[in-house]
Amino acid sequence: AADIEGARTYDATGRVVCPGFIDIHSHTDFPLYVDGFAQSGVRQGLTTVVTGNCGHGPAPAPNKELTKTITIGSAPPPPVTTGSVSGTISSAGGGTISGATVTADTGQETTTDADGIYALAGVPTGDRTITASAAGHVDASQAVPVTDGEVSSWSPVLAEVPAGGGSTVTLTPSSSSQGRGRTRTWTAIVDVNVTDGGSAVDNATVLGTWSDTTSGNCADPTDSNGDCSLSKSGIAKNVGSMTYTVDFVNGVASGVSVVVSKP
Repeated sequence: AADIEGARTYDATGRVVCPGFIDIHSHTDFPLYVDGFAQSGVRQGLTTVVTGNCGHGPAPAPNKELTKTITIGSAPPPPVTTGSVSGTISSAGGGTISGATVTADTGQETTTDADGIYALAGVPTGDRTITASAAGHVDASQAVPVTDGEVSSWSPVLAEVPAGGGSTVTLTPSSSSQGRGRTRTWTAIVDVNVTDGGSAVDNATVLGTWSDTTSGNCADPTDSNGDCSLSKSGIAKNVGSMTYTVDFVNGVASGVSVVVSKP
């Protein structure tokens, strides 16, 4: 039976024996048949067969089985199974990315070679979240199924962070109302404009949060003018205003906010 570290196997007297085999013979077989206290001396997790004695100890009691299976505790857990994930990390701006970092949600990590190729080994089986990150690019993550002894493939294309590592974000609020009386609600609207160095940022992803902690993201990336819009509907009439904060633009922290008042 394996001890709690799973490093050794012991017999009933506490002596180390060969892995996978335990000789519970000695000269104390008989008490193991009839003495529960003696049985408790066998280590947790042991399942073995006791067969008589060697003739030097007390003879088995009359009508006692000469073979008995004793199970104490639970068997050791099954071994962890692993697979690997490999692929190529590319940039949306063209070409592959060398030195990109690829990590699994279970802690395994590696980097891409000069051709942007990586191989992440020893990943536990199951749906694992794999993340790729590189300087000047927005991180990408994906749930990748990992199978025992198999190689799974994932080759993401990372979006580039705008030049200068940041953007200027301008927010324009507006609102509208719906319904009447008790059923009256209103909608908060925010128009977003993203520029960098005075030039519009096209295809930027805008992610944010409303003051009630719900997410507020532009449904589409910014257009050629750097514009996108978002809204929050169904706001109760007794709520006088909502604050919207831009959390990230293309993965870069922003923090720009605006208050949208009830119409």
